[in-house]
Amino acid sequence: MRGNLLLLAVLALLAYAIPGLWPGVFKHDLVAQCEGAPVDGEACFELGLQYEAGKERKEDQSLANKYYLEACDAGYGGGCNNAGLQFANGRGVGKDPARAQSLYLKACERKFGMGCYNAGNMFLNGEGADKDQARSAALFLQACEADYAEGCNNAGYQYLNGYGVDKDEARAMKLFRQACDSAAADGCDNAAMLYEEGDGVEKDAAQALKYRLKACEFGSGDGCLKAADAYEDGNGVDADGAKAVELYVKACTADAPSGCNKAGAIYSHGNGVEKNLARATKFFQEACDKGLAVGCYNLGNNYREGDGVTQDLKQAFALFVKGCNGGDMSSCNNIGFFKQHGVGVEIDLPEAASFYRKACDGDDDIGCFNLGLLYADGNGVEKDDAKAATLFQKACELKNAEGCNRAGLRYDSGQGVEKDPKRAAGFYQQACDAGSMSGCRNLSIDYFNGIGVTKDSGKAFDLASKSCNGGSADGCSLLGDAYSTGTVVGKDTIKGLELYIKACDLGSAVDCNQAGYQFDEGAGTAVDHGRAIVFYQKACDGGSAMACDNLGRSFFNGTGVKEDPKKALDLFVQSCNGGFNQGCQDAGQIYADGSAGKPDQAQATAFIVKACDQQRAESCKSASERYEKGLGVEKDSDKAAAYIARACKLGLKDDACEKEQGSD
Repeated sequence: MRGNLLLLAVLALLAYAIPGLWPGVFKHDLVAQCEGAPVDGEACFELGLQYEAGKERKEDQSLANKYYLEACDAGYGGGCNNAGLQFANGRGVGKDPARAQSLYLKACERKFGMGCYNAGNMFLNGEGADKDQARSAALFLQACEADYAEGCNNAGYQYLNGYGVDKDEARAMKLFRQACDSAAADGCDNAAMLYEEGDGVEKDAAQALKYRLKACEFGSGDGCLKAADAYEDGNGVDADGAKAVELYVKACTADAPSGCNKAGAIYSHGNGVEKNLARATKFFQEACDKGLAVGCYNLGNNYREGDGVTQDLKQAFALFVKGCNGGDMSSCNNIGFFKQHGVGVEIDLPEAASFYRKACDGDDDIGCFNLGLLYADGNGVEKDDAKAATLFQKACELKNAEGCNRAGLRYDSGQGVEKDPKRAAGFYQQACDAGSMSGCRNLSIDYFNGIGVTKDSGKAFDLASKSCNGGSADGCSLLGDAYSTGTVVGKDTIKGLELYIKACDLGSAVDCNQAGYQFDEGAGTAVDHGRAIVFYQKACDGGSAMACDNLGRSFFNGTGVKEDPKKALDLFVQSCNGGFNQGCQDAGQIYADGSAGKPDQAQATAFIVKACDQQRAESCKSASERYEKGLGVEKDSDKAAAYIARACKLGLKDDACEKEQGSD
């Protein structure tokens, strides 16, 4: 918190005298007044202002300095101060910090508060004189006593931190309030910070908000921003999205780009205001234009999705590049994603890995996770299970729930790390706690089996329930198994079916197939072949090769649907191509019998051999018989013998296998 306090001296900002700050704009000859006897110091000062600003007279910094010095010599403190500024900045004269400091001190001696303030800054920063925090504190107090509000603020900073004075938080607060009461926005912001942190005062969110609003009123973008945060979060005041967005817009106008970005976020989500994606885009654009990298990221996402603007993937990519170059690691991650998947740009896996690495090095959890996936699969980088495991663990440390789950899987399987079920369970627990329902499901399995943890059926059931209720299809499937088998809870096939259907609705093709099978067989429900067809179709469309085979059998037998052998054959072929050996066998049988047209023994043999290649023992026996008889192929006793040998090796119980074993 200390480092965030607003201290103009730390920033080395020096106050300038501004035309119109003092009364008495002279209508007649200022030169005569300045050069008369006695010298009119105020007239000399006004002349200096006119030459410096180049408005009433042609700009001439040398003449400005001349008249400021004459004003100073005539006893006018403002002249000493502004002459000091000219020497500090080398305007019209050679840069001379020591001379500047001497002039500031002279201004201060003449009770000119801004001079005390500028002299204090010089001592605080060691410019024009040795660094001296005690002198700077004393000068800031003099500035404050002379009603220069920023002096009160800077004196407060020194008392708060004990710089050159005894640490005194109560006095610091008093000085910040004094600065604020004199319309110094920094003083208001600092008083608010003390109330927020409870430094020298009791924490008080309502008081903090009061001072933030004052700071905002006096032009502090940060004050508007923090006040808006309070209204958005309901901190010290009732939550009010409309008021929050009003203040964020003020912050944006006051050159606080985070205000632009946050206004955009509120309009994006419709928090307390009507959702307006076009307005959100406008504010994100403004934030990005003002150099806020996360504003470019949010604007890029709007172009990516077409939210509030016409979708433009190339523009989205360009904005992510700008965000990444500005230090937003989520933008770097998105560049990696675009390059990995060819979104708006050419696919370039090594480049994708490079940007994921940059994001990860900047502690972006998703970047670490995505880079881990590349190393796990060997995409764009050499496959490296150890690096993948390390990256998943880093993602987990950065609070990425799925990173924790993947780290757990690595320790479960021993991929890239030494197998350690206990550590795996620990990562699953972290994943589950962080919201990964897959993590909850995996931890449930560990508790059910006592792997890495003490076996606990109750915890296993609770975790499976949490996973399912959180939207994990695998969790619902696991819970369905528990009810269907009665292994963790009382057996309840009706409840089991309900859970398989829920898992199906959540996208699990395997569970759609299971639901179809139960409707076919009347397990946990009345037999309903029509509903079975619906679930088989959904499962087959979702990639379940077994479901395609089951659906094919329904069409072949006319169960729940009109008999259609040709449709059945298509489904058996689809099942076979999906890697389900029974589908290959069924396709081969149809070709052998000619059930869907003319018999085709060559095709029959091809599919039966494919079923054998997919480790179906009975199909290997059939392939042997077909080579023995020359069905769709030339007779070949050697191949016939080889296929029966494979069948036996796969566990076929047959007389031929007993003979084979006897001959061995």
